[in-house]
Amino acid sequence: MESSLFDGRLEYNELNDIMISVTGDTVYLDPMNIDPESRYLCSNGVTYTFNDFKVPEALYLGETRLEGEKMVDSIGAGTFAWKGGISTCGYVVAPVKKYAGEASGGGLVSVSFPRQYEGEWCMEMVFRNVFPRRYRLEWGASFRPSGSYSIYINDEVITREDRFGKIRTEYDTYELRQSVLSVDGETRFLPVGNFNVVDFWVENITEFGDVRIRFEYTGPGSASENGFTIDYLALVPVSG
Repeated sequence: MESSLFDGRLEYNELNDIMISVTGDTVYLDPMNIDPESRYLCSNGVTYTFNDFKVPEALYLGETRLEGEKMVDSIGAGTFAWKGGISTCGYVVAPVKKYAGEASGGGLVSVSFPRQYEGEWCMEMVFRNVFPRRYRLEWGASFRPSGSYSIYINDEVITREDRFGKIRTEYDTYELRQSVLSVDGETRFLPVGNFNVVDFWVENITEFGDVRIRFEYTGPGSASENGFTIDYLALVPVSG
């Protein structure tokens, strides 16, 4: 807000229990719960910090989503590179941006490996400014090409229980060719063309800030051609 919340630079002794904001909203404050020593001068006013506060569960209910095709930049005719903030390791291969009507945003990003490739490859990216809470990570992808992957959230591998009750740390994207039962035990993701979705519980985001997601290739998938695709990634907040 260009004029600050209260249309001016208020000192601590000017704060009251009930105040009217620059937008005309009523703001309820407890000046005794504000640390006067936390005074910080901003470009459009002054900020103070509450001594005690909590973030309501309902404050942030929207998902954090990134479409695969928006993860790359064009650097020439038919040539692409990962955007800043995305890093890879191992096998050196350029990403490819593809268009597909079945994809969530009309496109995807894809990486191809040699047939039956058993070497190393990883990709790491960051979701910015994420609230601490429980999430589901949804990974929309194509089952062609396939590949087996482990997924890490802030360097901690996330697991998934298969239909036999076994806890797995790897996922073969070729399994997306059939219906996938969500980790919530109720939703079923159904393939649309070559695309489908798999999700994972994310329960280690305990502080507000950036969240690092890393995909590590662990070996060939069940299809003859192997590689990596992202239709979209989404952190979906879970209540309770």
